[in-house]
Amino acid sequence: MIYRILLAAWICSLLTFSQTRNCVGTAAVGTFRILVSSPNGTNPLPVRALNNIAANSKITYEPIQLPDSLKRNGKLAIVAVPADPDQRAAQGAVVLEPKPAGATAEWIAPFRIGTMLIAFAPQGLDEKRVINLVSRDEDLIDDLARYAERTVELENTIEALTLLDAEEDEAADPGQASANTPVEQALFTLTRALNPTSTYFNPLTFGTTVGPQTRSGLAAGMFFENAGGLFPGGGALSMAKTWLMPDSEFRTVYAESASGDAITLCAQKTLSRSRNRMVYLWGYQLTNATAPKFAQGFATSIPAGARSTISVKTASRQDWGLLNRVREWSLVNTATNKETLVKLRTASTRGWAEMDLRRVALVPGTYKLKGRWDWETVNVDGSWRVAAPGDLSKARLTADSAVRLVENSGTVPVELDGTDFQFVQRVSLKRAGKLGAIHTPLEFRLPEGFRAGPQNKLELEINTESFHAGSYLLAVQQVNGRPQDIPLQISPVPPRVSNLPIRVNLGESQPQRVTLRGTGLDRLVSTIETPEGLRIQMLDGSDTERDGVVTMAAALKPGARVRSVAGLAFQVAGPKPKITAAAAALPDVVPTALREGELPAGSYVSFTIKADNVEAPASITLQCAEPALGLGALKVRLGDRNQGVKFVASGAGTYYASLDPGVVGQSGCSLTAVIESEAAGASAAFPLGTVVRMPRIDSIAWTDEKSAGGYVAILKGIDLERLEKAGWEGQAGVVVTESPKAADRDTQTLGVVLPWPPPSPLAPLQVWLRGDSQGRKAFSK
Repeated sequence: MIYRILLAAWICSLLTFSQTRNCVGTAAVGTFRILVSSPNGTNPLPVRALNNIAANSKITYEPIQLPDSLKRNGKLAIVAVPADPDQRAAQGAVVLEPKPAGATAEWIAPFRIGTMLIAFAPQGLDEKRVINLVSRDEDLIDDLARYAERTVELENTIEALTLLDAEEDEAADPGQASANTPVEQALFTLTRALNPTSTYFNPLTFGTTVGPQTRSGLAAGMFFENAGGLFPGGGALSMAKTWLMPDSEFRTVYAESASGDAITLCAQKTLSRSRNRMVYLWGYQLTNATAPKFAQGFATSIPAGARSTISVKTASRQDWGLLNRVREWSLVNTATNKETLVKLRTASTRGWAEMDLRRVALVPGTYKLKGRWDWETVNVDGSWRVAAPGDLSKARLTADSAVRLVENSGTVPVELDGTDFQFVQRVSLKRAGKLGAIHTPLEFRLPEGFRAGPQNKLELEINTESFHAGSYLLAVQQVNGRPQDIPLQISPVPPRVSNLPIRVNLGESQPQRVTLRGTGLDRLVSTIETPEGLRIQMLDGSDTERDGVVTMAAALKPGARVRSVAGLAFQVAGPKPKITAAAAALPDVVPTALREGELPAGSYVSFTIKADNVEAPASITLQCAEPALGLGALKVRLGDRNQGVKFVASGAGTYYASLDPGVVGQSGCSLTAVIESEAAGASAAFPLGTVVRMPRIDSIAWTDEKSAGGYVAILKGIDLERLEKAGWEGQAGVVVTESPKAADRDTQTLGVVLPWPPPSPLAPLQVWLRGDSQGRKAFSK
């Protein structure tokens, strides 16, 4: 009973002692320092920093902080297992002389050590029994070697998990789906491998803590539960009980780094009911490997102030597993030779190592990477550029990209510029202002590749079929950085104008009216302006046609092409052509007298036209001002003939045209001319005259038929239906009451009443055309 009380008091002292140590959730056995000096007397190094302990090396133990029980009665012994297999088979393990735990002690390594175990016994240690234990059973030596190996691996795991616990306060990326990082996945894989009975337990998926424990605490609990995956039994090395030490109980411990190069041994918080002597056994497995060789991979840039990965090549496959055994990694500035310690460890993918520069001050420049392997230096072939990540707050969509982002326009290429993008590792898009909007990952491309040197352009694609018109946020995230939101706008399908570019002319005294044709024109804003000073005021119209009034700055020059934000294109041209005068040359012989401004249909009429601002190539268009009277517009290029129409230049600013007006329009048609230049557009319509189709009287035959007012005469000719009255010159005419009759295929006959007798034997016949108020002379054959 008294023994149990004393044992309980000792456990309580361990718990009290552990409150100021690491060992979260466990009890600290003690804090001490074990240093090793090489046979040639080099500076001592902590044992856990070493990969080799050569024969005749000096091993030094220095207590730092121990519970009173260990200071008074405790002893420790070092169990050394040879690294050489043949020596191990012949000699087995060697127990170096047990010494008091409360004082500094030294030993000399009897051979090259492969496995070192330290046995702490608060109640003393029976040296003879320990020697018998490890020297008589080859299987136990193998188990202890594996136990030491698993202990080292698990200590590395717990150390990494402790770092994760410490970094848990860093905000997660809101644009990234919830998932373990590659480092966390690797740590879980390692922990599960070390503890095969806990295959279905993942300490990383429960968040920062599970109950009061941290990730590292859970891993430690698993270690004790399974004794490193080798010795089942609630944390006790129960297999050892059957070997010559029935009065001793071996307990597993693991080490955590303390201040400086000291270590603290952590034991399970378990009160044993056994009256056996307690022995804590800590194991350390050395790699017994020569210094590895590394070289730079293809990633050549490292982001300053961030945690990132670098590509590392190894001389042999075995060397990759030794990267984490290299200590005191440092970057050496090639310009100043200044060395800066950094953290480096293997990543989850072979060939990649994680480098942490978050708490390291490095100036941009070229650096070499080196580390320490025992007392040697490991130099990594190659060099890296350390560069500050780009200022993503300056990143912007290019102007061309913003214009291309139109709804339902397919997959659109988009570019960002404004900063260095070489360290960007994730881009996503979400709807702005929408609570709970989901980030959609986007594929992107860096022209030179990820971390391949400064790159001021980032290329990506946005499928506008999947994103409706509206405001969005483009989240761009660099290595170990927070996402930077870049606003962008996906525009609705814009109005489409089919008659672009719109020509506007200089030299106009009044604002110019233009007509836009296309689709969606009713959605154009009322006023559209360009930076060059061109302004169009839209008028009412339809979805497919809409007019506008254009004004523009005098500074614009002919040939300028102006584009508005709305996508309208304007072509600035010189002054329009302008017809200033036109004189008609009528045929010498006409069937009926013409009045001023009349143009005879059926006869060729020539025009001399004066016009300004006509620049070849040009054309003339002849048509009726009244669409109902028109027979079809005639358009002839300058110098060509078309359907009997001739249009040529006859001097500077003077042009000659000839045509039959009856081809263009019916009687009463107001014939107009428009001259159009391809460069400057069309002139205003200029009146040429009124088309009149004149009747032709070929003969007059008198009859003896008498009628009121005279005698009936038979007229023979063409287009006699045009006659309304007939009579003699100087007299009132008689209304024609009959309709013409066809005499043959080309001529007609018409009976008319003429006053009798005529004023004179040779009196000329006078006719009135329909609509005439006065008669006109008819010329008969």
